[in-house]
Amino acid sequence: MVAKESPMLSYPTERLVAVVPRPEQVEKAVAGLRAAGIDDDRIAVRCCEQEAGRFDPTNDDVSGLTGIVRVVQRVLGDETEKLQRLDAALAAGHYVLEIDPGPGGDAPDADLRELGRLLREAGAREVSYYGEWAIEDLDPVT
Repeated sequence: MVAKESPMLSYPTERLVAVVPRPEQVEKAVAGLRAAGIDDDRIAVRCCEQEAGRFDPTNDDVSGLTGIVRVVQRVLGDETEKLQRLDAALAAGHYVLEIDPGPGGDAPDADLRELGRLLREAGAREVSYYGEWAIEDLDPVT
């Protein structure tokens, strides 16, 4: 499990991301991820005020087609709102888990859904997969 400082990141590309309110829920979530075969070096735990600003939606340093897609996502999609909620959770003292679900880009849907289920069972909310081109919400439809 990684709990180190890293550069600011506005879009957690190819990462499963979830907000976890309490430390004991983080422990349960990480244990579930480990049991599912996710190595510690693929799990990042972000916490509290020192990480606030990490998901600043205006901090995107990309160009070319990816840069154009990011601008369109910010204007037409809900990317900005989702990233602001992640930052707000960190500022409120909650945890944000970033998980690399596996090598080779977008993970299979079944794997993502299973990991999302494990995270939700541990108390996570706002569980989403941030693919290269789109965000897939993995929270159950209510």
